[in-house]
Amino acid sequence: YLTVGGAPFLLDEPQRTNLITYSEDFTNGAWGKTRAAVDANFATSPDGTSNATRYRTTDITGENQLRRTISAGVFNDVYFTSIFVKKTTTRYLRIRVLFVNNGATPANSNVFFDLDDNTIALQGSGLICRIVPIKDGWVRCDVRALYGNTGLASLVDIGFSNILNSTPTAACEGLIYGAQLEIGATLTSYISTVEAAVTRNADVIT
Repeated sequence: YLTVGGAPFLLDEPQRTNLITYSEDFTNGAWGKTRAAVDANFATSPDGTSNATRYRTTDITGENQLRRTISAGVFNDVYFTSIFVKKTTTRYLRIRVLFVNNGATPANSNVFFDLDDNTIALQGSGLICRIVPIKDGWVRCDVRALYGNTGLASLVDIGFSNILNSTPTAACEGLIYGAQLEIGATLTSYISTVEAAVTRNADVIT
């Protein structure tokens, strides 16, 4: 069990699969990189080990991002995208879920998380987003979205900006750890992956 404020509680979760492989290894080629570079094992992550990654921009002439392409989904399925983030120098984390209906339009698919005050600064139409403090300055950012582009791949972008725009006006960086994309009505706890998607069985309380 876990504790909140010293009081124990049971974590009872449904079966869930993290569809993102190499969920902690952002150096892997599965993560496409645009105007961005990553440094592995740069800092201590929420799990207490030195496996957090530093994300940094390589230039600011356009939007920067890590991109993952997942196999096509099912229309109107509920997807949760999440990642752990810690601010270093840059205020905004951007998550873009291009698989939503009309996702090619940034106003529909972009979310900007304000890492200064742990709020949602800007979010796309129809998206439900949260930023949850974890510990030691880390937060978990998540986006709930309906799959809208039937037959197309599930594209997810993660980037940073110093302004509420995908193209920053200064060099950006931040710490990241533990990316997850799951299908289901609720967000669940993080599932680590390497070369294949991983399914966690439903909790059974006896």
